[in-house]
Amino acid sequence: MADNAGEQAGAATAAVDVAETKESEKVNFRKRRRLWYRDGNVIIVAEGVGFRVYRGILSKQSSVFKDIFRLPQGSSTAGQETYKGKPVIRVTDSSQDMQELLSILCGGTSGWLDGADQGDWYTTRSILRMSHKYEIDDLLEEGKRRLRLRFPGDLKSWDRLYSSSAIVLGSPSDAISMANMTRFLGLSRLHHRALYDCCQLDTDMLVNGAYDDNLVREVLCSEDIRACIDGRTKLAAASLRAMPSSWSDLVGPDQTSCTSNMSCMQAFIDLGVSPLHRTKINFDPLCPSPSLKNLSRKLCKSCAKHYIKYDTNRRQEILTNLHKFLKLPEPADSDSESEPDSSSDSDSSMDED
Repeated sequence: MADNAGEQAGAATAAVDVAETKESEKVNFRKRRRLWYRDGNVIIVAEGVGFRVYRGILSKQSSVFKDIFRLPQGSSTAGQETYKGKPVIRVTDSSQDMQELLSILCGGTSGWLDGADQGDWYTTRSILRMSHKYEIDDLLEEGKRRLRLRFPGDLKSWDRLYSSSAIVLGSPSDAISMANMTRFLGLSRLHHRALYDCCQLDTDMLVNGAYDDNLVREVLCSEDIRACIDGRTKLAAASLRAMPSSWSDLVGPDQTSCTSNMSCMQAFIDLGVSPLHRTKINFDPLCPSPSLKNLSRKLCKSCAKHYIKYDTNRRQEILTNLHKFLKLPEPADSDSESEPDSSSDSDSSMDED
């Protein structure tokens, strides 16, 4: 029994890359004041930044932390590093990621789970990374939910992303980081939609990556870069095919339903010619067609209804089959896994604020 417990503790240690230090080594870290509780009973150090927090809170939320804390604590003869009698746990996570996680765990998870900071990708990325590593399921699922809202599979929700009033997770350049995260989490459908957004980036950023707020560069893997380059050619072709190619595409098989042949015919001609006036290649065939806004004025009611249906079906087919444009395998995850729910102390240590 004791041997098994030791093996489990050792595995937990390996899982989070806890760095052991010799008793003779001097403790050297900067205290993060906002997460340095005087009555905290454990100190976690990441990138030289110390957080004095509560073992009980972390153990309750994370089985990985719970296993770490089962290691012998507080005994200098056991080689455990301590600071003022409190155990010091050194991890290889970034200090920013650890701060984001501990801020939520020690401040209460309700704000995060209730959807706070919906547009903040960097916080979401940190929580996704850390909750996955430390096996905190409720935080992980909330992070995934935010990704699903950012990359929905139904066209109506996708169209809302183009609205100027929409709260959209992250910025356009964050698409690379999001693509990397969805790939890491195995969310194939979301990964393909994130790559679609990567196709909208300029070529230099697409190939060489983008820098985040901490000046850390995120780059797509070679397979994803190739997928985007291949995909842009097909997406550009799909954009050119956005307009109906025949009169029946516009009015439908029952052409007698059109109540204004002359005006509708002229609208059809205008719609067909408009792509020829584009001066920039468009890789965004999912973007709602600007011509839809003028349908009620240019087309009769029957033709407008049919064209809206035509355009909706065309774009939904693209959204559903992005893997074909990107030359990637068909998504392995099911809709239920990818789609959102539609109901939806003045010590000598250096201080750091």
